[in-house]
Amino acid sequence: MKYLILILPLSLLASPLKRLSEGVKFATVSNETKIDQQIFKDYLTFLEKSYPNTFKQLEVKEFDLSRLLIWKGRDPKAPTVLFNAHYDVVPVELKDLSLWKKPPFSGHIDQEALWGRGTMDDKVSVHALLETIENLLEQEHRPQGTLYFALTHDEELGGWQGAHVIAESLKNEKIDYVFDEGLVVIKDVLPDFPKPVALIGVGEKGYV
Repeated sequence: MKYLILILPLSLLASPLKRLSEGVKFATVSNETKIDQQIFKDYLTFLEKSYPNTFKQLEVKEFDLSRLLIWKGRDPKAPTVLFNAHYDVVPVELKDLSLWKKPPFSGHIDQEALWGRGTMDDKVSVHALLETIENLLEQEHRPQGTLYFALTHDEELGGWQGAHVIAESLKNEKIDYVFDEGLVVIKDVLPDFPKPVALIGVGEKGYV
């Protein structure tokens, strides 16, 4: 299966697009037997170098290969928000390689799309959050309420070493809203309905 994210005019997003492209090249694959910890660490180092103000000015807590960034707000009584995203990706099956128009960890950019594993699920969310924080810090912005950003490394395996541990660390904190990764806008999935359909996710899939 191919994974891509459609891009607006490339000239408007040159730097953010390039950073996401570079991030996709790190094969941070969740493997049920063993993950390549060095690649995961290298990716985290890449994020720290790519978004220096974010990792210097926000409080950073380490949970194994996951990170929790805390941006203290101006008003302790204001609503608090947690944004969640993960940077691990599922493996690429050898039998599926021929279906890819571009190599899955190439981060290839053309006039149609940015290609690669993680461009939809879910490095795009990680980079979108960090790009936003970095830009707001450059404008000397400070949020009214405290913001939390959970960047996890094992969502595809259930999140037991990432999201679960971070949630435990926050159980005594007041968090009013939680936003997780979004879903996609898809076309040609409903008969006789030509318009794009936006999927609204209100919960994770479970087990039967």
